[in-house]
Amino acid sequence: MMRKSLLLTPLLLGALSANAWAQRADLYFGMNLFGSENKFDFEAGGYHERPSIGSKGFALKFGAVLYNGWRLQGYLLGEYFDEPLFDDTNDELYELGLDVIKTFDTYTNLYPFIQAGIGSGSMQLDSYYYPHDDSIGEVSLKVGMGLIFRIAPQLEVMGGVDFQWRTWQDVEYYYPVYNKLSTDDSSVRYYGGFNFLF
Repeated sequence: MMRKSLLLTPLLLGALSANAWAQRADLYFGMNLFGSENKFDFEAGGYHERPSIGSKGFALKFGAVLYNGWRLQGYLLGEYFDEPLFDDTNDELYELGLDVIKTFDTYTNLYPFIQAGIGSGSMQLDSYYYPHDDSIGEVSLKVGMGLIFRIAPQLEVMGGVDFQWRTWQDVEYYYPVYNKLSTDDSSVRYYGGFNFLF
């Protein structure tokens, strides 16, 4: 009998903990609008070009408010650059990612936060310049900070700044001869948005 009790105790504690966690968790969805200044480093054949190119876009978010101020959210991002990056036409990047957020209680409706995130996305390529690739992929890492203002029990507005680093897939291009292109960039991104909690 005692052996059965010892076996059941961890299971009961785990179930109670999971139930308490679920009761404290709120789900939310929302959207951010942003603008970025991106510093690129294009390298091909030993030569570097380092332009600064602006961008703007949106991020659709779906997340969970956990415990002790922690949040976890996934996002779909669409970014539109002020000029094409790799050919004459394509300037749209789409990315999926995951953010971990820590908010701090000020005993008011204002919640400062810090966050870190990773993402992965792709951009279409013109087959005339890139006969072996129809898209180019990228991986991103970011850290940031901001402020959340809860204006109603189910509605938050927010703003912040992120510092991001991206590395892009190496691709072969033809202009006027074959060469390999390597690309990295860093950016500062300012954004504002809202969350609906449910």
